[in-house]
Amino acid sequence: MARFIHPTTFLGWVKLFGTIKAKHVLDGVDSILTIFFEEQDIVIGEDQSNINDAKIADGLFSQKEKDCKKIMEEIDTTIRNLDNDHIMCAQLLKKFYRRKITSLGAFGITTSGNKIVYKENKELHLLEIKALIDHHNSLAAGTSPLSATFLDENSIDLVANLALIAPTITKMALWVTTNDAKETQCELRDTLSEKFVDDCIGTGDFLLATFSKNPHKAGDWGIQVDSSPQKDTIRDGEVDMLDSKMLQHLKLGSHLINTGTKSWKIFKGTDLSGIPVIVNSTEFFKIRYGHGTSTIVNDDPTNPGKYNGTFTN
Repeated sequence: MARFIHPTTFLGWVKLFGTIKAKHVLDGVDSILTIFFEEQDIVIGEDQSNINDAKIADGLFSQKEKDCKKIMEEIDTTIRNLDNDHIMCAQLLKKFYRRKITSLGAFGITTSGNKIVYKENKELHLLEIKALIDHHNSLAAGTSPLSATFLDENSIDLVANLALIAPTITKMALWVTTNDAKETQCELRDTLSEKFVDDCIGTGDFLLATFSKNPHKAGDWGIQVDSSPQKDTIRDGEVDMLDSKMLQHLKLGSHLINTGTKSWKIFKGTDLSGIPVIVNSTEFFKIRYGHGTSTIVNDDPTNPGKYNGTFTN
């Protein structure tokens, strides 16, 4: 059975809609889509209006995405440069206090046994770099293990390094704000796209049914067809207690069913910071545009979350 291969990007859906629209207009009164659109309450003008607004949101999303990338690259470059000096300082201090490793704590250095453990969180890591410099500066001249000779020999300028930390933390706050704005535009774009994408899916399925003996005729409307024996896969799955699971290649328009006894949450994509949809036992969530990759979160401490879904491969 022929399968309708869905576009994978927003612009891909926009292109498909444009092709369907152009073919429908070209066919005029002979268009086989006229009665289908009427039955499905599909209004081309309304879809086009949503697309125009979604394009604006997509443009703003793309710009914010570029801004986020640029800001993060600047942050990472600064941290890498600071790290080179910080690690040398930390290793010297470790050798200096080799018989009393806990003394490294005064310099803001965390240890586990005889090993230095650096913070993975970027802001916390900057603060531990700052703590080392601050404690060094608080010691009387000539009493810090980080001697002038050591610093000069290794071209370490702690004054310059300290001056970089506060602006970098400010950049991190800017990145968060910019990323939030990016996600807002992404959500707006996806919300505006839901109706026209669903209309494209319905139209494609209708055309494949119309030309079931020669499905590639649907290509005249921009429908990409796969005539291979491959079928969509229906799978059951579980999410462990107090755990989450990412699902990819969920089929648009299909239902993700809660087959367990407890409710679970579903988030769009892999980011769990958005607003989830709660799906109770025996209920379903319709996979709409933007949810082809989704994450199920099971907050129940005693029961696994169970689901049944349709996947494109």
